[in-house]
Amino acid sequence: MKDSPLPPTLEDLKKRRILALVRSEEAVHMRPQAYGRLKTQIRTVITAPVDVDAYYRRATDIAALLRELGGTVDCSIFDPFCRRIDPAKEGCARFFRMDCRDLKAHLDDLDAWRMARKRIRCVK
Repeated sequence: MKDSPLPPTLEDLKKRRILALVRSEEAVHMRPQAYGRLKTQIRTVITAPVDVDAYYRRATDIAALLRELGGTVDCSIFDPFCRRIDPAKEGCARFFRMDCRDLKAHLDDLDAWRMARKRIRCVK
């Protein structure tokens, strides 16, 4: 009987997270307009009601933006969300808003991480 592989350690998970953040930052630098449109779309879904008729179009628009961002680099935070939100893949209307909130939390974390890496000083 084969032994199952060991689960990843905390250090492995931290390294994967940093790699995903670095790759996601590269994607944002390559496509800043798509990133801005994605954040706007996500904010709209979270703050305003989404009509059932508009769900499919909005979900495919967000998935297209995620594909555009995730297609530029490998191992970014955009890849899993593209599958979870796209109605042609794993996307489900019931979990759409929850997935968008989860994505927004990741985007906020990415923005905070990006700002923490920059050293901006005021010069008088």
